Amino acid sequence: MSRAAATPLRRAAVLGAGVMGAQIAAHLANVGVAVDLLDVVDPAGSGRERSRPARLAVERLAAMNPPPLFLPRCAERIRPGNFDDDMGRLADADWVIEAIVEDAATKRDLWRRAAAAAGGSALLSTNTSGLSVADIAAALPASARPRFLGTHFFNPPRYLRLVEVVPAPDTDPAYLEQARRWLERDLGKGVVVARDTPNFIANRLGGFALHATLAAMEEFGLRPEEVDALTGTLIGHPRSATFRTLDVVGLDTAVRVADHLAARLEDPRERAAFALPDFVRRMVERGMVGDKAGGGFYRRVEGSGERWVVDPATLTYRPPAPARYPSLERARAVADLGERLRLLTRADDVAGRFVWTILKRILLYSAERAEEVAGGDLAAVDRAMRWGYGWRLGPFETWAALGLAETVARVEAEGEEVPAFVRAAAAAGRQRLYEGDAEPAAAVHLFGRDVVWRAPAATLTDLGEGVACLWVTPAKAAIGPELIELIHRTAREVERGWRGLVLAAPEAERMLVGANLMLLLAAAQAGDFAAIEQNVTALQTAYRELKYLPRPVVAAPAGLTLGGGAELCLHADRVVAAAELYMGQVEAGAGLVPAGGGTKELWARALAALPEDLPWAPALAASAPTAGVGSAAFVDPAPFALRVMQTVALARVSRSAAEAQAMGLLTARDEVVLNPDDRVAAARRAVIALDEAGYHPPDPLVLPAPGREVEGLLSVAVDALVRSGRASEHDARVARAFAHVLCGGGAAMGTPLEEERWLELEREAFLRLCGDPRTQARMEHLLRTGRPLRN
Repeated sequence: MSRAAATPLRRAAVLGAGVMGAQIAAHLANVGVAVDLLDVVDPAGSGRERSRPARLAVERLAAMNPPPLFLPRCAERIRPGNFDDDMGRLADADWVIEAIVEDAATKRDLWRRAAAAAGGSALLSTNTSGLSVADIAAALPASARPRFLGTHFFNPPRYLRLVEVVPAPDTDPAYLEQARRWLERDLGKGVVVARDTPNFIANRLGGFALHATLAAMEEFGLRPEEVDALTGTLIGHPRSATFRTLDVVGLDTAVRVADHLAARLEDPRERAAFALPDFVRRMVERGMVGDKAGGGFYRRVEGSGERWVVDPATLTYRPPAPARYPSLERARAVADLGERLRLLTRADDVAGRFVWTILKRILLYSAERAEEVAGGDLAAVDRAMRWGYGWRLGPFETWAALGLAETVARVEAEGEEVPAFVRAAAAAGRQRLYEGDAEPAAAVHLFGRDVVWRAPAATLTDLGEGVACLWVTPAKAAIGPELIELIHRTAREVERGWRGLVLAAPEAERMLVGANLMLLLAAAQAGDFAAIEQNVTALQTAYRELKYLPRPVVAAPAGLTLGGGAELCLHADRVVAAAELYMGQVEAGAGLVPAGGGTKELWARALAALPEDLPWAPALAASAPTAGVGSAAFVDPAPFALRVMQTVALARVSRSAAEAQAMGLLTARDEVVLNPDDRVAAARRAVIALDEAGYHPPDPLVLPAPGREVEGLLSVAVDALVRSGRASEHDARVARAFAHVLCGGGAAMGTPLEEERWLELEREAFLRLCGDPRTQARMEHLLRTGRPLRN
């Protein structure tokens, strides 16, 4: 491999401190890269104030939501500067990324200066959503062009996986590979290589999908809220569907992108397909451009919390009317996406014909343009739409899901021309248009070897070298009796001769989100507390089996890992987490406390920060500082218990794996991987390393209790929250119930409690709260709305 492809990424320079440039700089800083963020000079400033635009951009990062930084302190790696005084810094950068305004002439002008200042081996890239990379490259000297390419980060850069890498005519393949390696390995991105065509892959096809939907809406006479009901999660697209997405993006932005694309398209028929309806342009003229203007297709009604929807004919707002179609109701009851799409597209009602029409147009357009935009790499097209637009199935996966031969026959019967390669695949009896899976993680999903056994809630596979993996897949990622039994089964299987076990979920968006609230609420309302206790005991026993298994267990969580999912990870010997980890004990939101052993595991982690050779005493009684460790004579456990209390009682969720470590949910010995596709392979390596080091399970857990003295202090803190209006009476009851468990159930300070006693305290508190009508109201509200109830 060339020198370029082997260069480590240590320092980068980002040119442009706007929304995209600042967030790209933030994500580079997240992964430990030192960043120079340069922007225009402030002509009124002197000294460091000449770089005020870039400095303010860095300061704004801390206030952005969702946060672009893993932790606020990551911003310390970003050094502001300006284009007039600080271009000399580019000489030290391994990678120079330009992310200024989307105007080709302005970009070329800046690159003439930047290319001269950059080091002779630096990777150079322009961040653009659709401008010609070749046109921008022409401004660079011939010696710099082999190192230049396009990198299209999707917004927000931290959270959206897709980066389209677009080589220019003179790009050296070694630098193209270097960009891919840095993006995938260092930044955790999903990379597709796109051709230098208008709007590249994702925005070209995503833009077409939007216009096809708008055209079909007018053809079928549907209302905006009906379109959103039919084009969101029902068909495997994001929950924001069509019009909520437009409101977030901004209708003015959508019009500008559409006009820019139309100007670059040569085929008049294709330009016509991207024409926007008149009502969209009229909305922009009236300033109805979306959330940033207070309303677009939807607008919140002040004081009511309701969201009204626009009438495209009159541009006035009205209450939304629910979409009522037989096929829609039937499809909502179908869990499998492929089956749901087949049901919808075969339905002979307005909803079915509408969904078929837009999907047919998207499939045909994607097939017609695959060679132009992606060099015929169909898997890259599917990845681009998965990673950039959040589609669960890319267009070529959708051909297969609908049935390739059947779909080809239907399209042709309707008088449409099917691209030759699609017809040929169907005629050959193939089920899919390409081999393998669009999602590289699928090589990890059932990565490797044999399926040992498969069940709806989990699958056990062989990862190779004696390592097993339990893939947890319960419905709605909720823990129920079936998954608990499968954990028992897995423990028995692994003990019979495997080197160790990895725990993971196939999707990077979530691992497990806690207990099956529907089953729990039904039992609570029926007064079947014996069944609840039985299930809680079974969960605790299953997690203890994993903890004391005579083989190493490594959890590999990603995305939402809540409640019992977090507790599953807390019982593992190690955690190898994806950087995007949203982990927390959130039971308080349902009016409950942790019941899977989370209390003792969190307290054990907190205790690791306390000196072992000092006696405990409450700081207030000894007139000592309350920062945790007092004088050399004793240590106060109260601040450490308060920290655990706040994490659980306030249902705090980490916004990154780095924050999970800061919260005490992960330990310093746990590992964080940037690319979620790498987490299972890294967890497998961790299992092997533990085994080769002569693994022994931990000793039975015995922990000193904070005691009733600390429980009293925590109760005072809860009272203060209630008085200030920051907690309701039921919040307080739940918090006090947790404090009672955490502090040892009335034990004196420092009393050693065995693990079974901690679990018994959890069960008792959990059962008492299940019987409280206010907790049942919280569970019911959470199931109905997806949001916690403050009662």
